[in-house]
Amino acid sequence: MKSKFISIMLIATCAVTGCNRGEGDKESATPTAKSHSISIAKPPVMMTGDSMRTDYMAAHYWRGMDMTDTTWATDTAALEEAVANWTALVQLLPARRGAELTAEALRRAGCTPALQRQMYEVTAHYFCHPNSPYRDEAVCRAIRGTAASAAALSPAEKEEAARQLALMEKNGTGTKAEDFEFLTREWDRRRLSDIKARYILLMFYDPSCEECRRTEEEIAASRHISAMTESGSMAVVAIYPDADFTQWRKHAPSMPESWTVGCDTAQAINRQGLYHIAATPALYLLDRTGRVLLKETDVQEIVRYTSTKP
Repeated sequence: MKSKFISIMLIATCAVTGCNRGEGDKESATPTAKSHSISIAKPPVMMTGDSMRTDYMAAHYWRGMDMTDTTWATDTAALEEAVANWTALVQLLPARRGAELTAEALRRAGCTPALQRQMYEVTAHYFCHPNSPYRDEAVCRAIRGTAASAAALSPAEKEEAARQLALMEKNGTGTKAEDFEFLTREWDRRRLSDIKARYILLMFYDPSCEECRRTEEEIAASRHISAMTESGSMAVVAIYPDADFTQWRKHAPSMPESWTVGCDTAQAINRQGLYHIAATPALYLLDRTGRVLLKETDVQEIVRYTSTKP
């Protein structure tokens, strides 16, 4: 955490102050399309602890932007940089806190509709795009939720944001995962609810996806996961949800024998919208009852979670 905190402070030090009316010791200047930036507020000297100091900077970050300055909306490079720096802060915050502060910033931008629209577009690109390395489901939900009632967006755009939010909330943490039928590589018909283990690692994948192959290799190479599957305390279920059955049949034998490998030949997952699979691979961790413990997670988080439970 300390090295990351220092990197955030370097961003703050390097930022050039511009047309801000924010808090702290910031220079005032006539707004121009070339001078926009945000200076990250430095925490009080008496504030100790990296988490507290990071939270202070995050809570004050967007207050360094003059939301009434309409030229921010046209300075797309500066706005992109501001959001990029924000992603660095969000990664150091608890998920709910990052989502809460992002939603607050978007709502505050409502006083300048053109700026609010631009902020929605840029933050959605960073936090919601399937291939973004900064994709964050909690923050993305907050973005979609505020977009659904944003004055700057058209009725059609708000309706689409609400639709996307409803999809994201499916199979959320703590809810019962949607059940579905699939064909196994042994030509058996099974359902997700048939799988019995303390933990179920559910992976939606695409045989042609390079990132999927890397994730397959990471799961197979994990000693912790291998030990759990051998003991029967974890079952790995790999499901291909798309329509290229020939491609799936060709690839399926290459996956570990201990895994349950299947294909949704009826296309129920996609057609009925049972799961919102923004990108593959998509990993879920379920408990023995099918309750979602982790959603759209990664292998390392699955290992951490299952390693800390008695």
